[in-house]
Amino acid sequence: MSKVKVGQFFGELCVVSLYRKSRGEGFFSNPWAYMAECLCSCGETKHCERGNLKLGRVLRCDKCSVGSLGGVKSMHGHSFSKAGSGTVEAKCYYTWQAMKRRCMVPTDKKWNDYG
Repeated sequence: MSKVKVGQFFGELCVVSLYRKSRGEGFFSNPWAYMAECLCSCGETKHCERGNLKLGRVLRCDKCSVGSLGGVKSMHGHSFSKAGSGTVEAKCYYTWQAMKRRCMVPTDKKWNDYG
């Protein structure tokens, strides 16, 4: 895999500078990660790990990413209220709920067979 360089483009992001994150930045990420400061085509600045750029996990700033999700679901969202009772998603969700109920709810009729 090639190195990330200043001036290189990854999707909508152009790498402006490279640095190593100090221990205090971020809670869940690697405390010593190699970072890149990028400028998005919309003008926003984005700081991200270089590895995520190389792997294609980061292609635009957070502001642009919100609008680009389109039909992609960020959560399962297959409940009856969201999917509609006749859809494939609703039927799959109902089956999943029934499986969980059989295994976890002692008052369910089938609990003796699965719980």
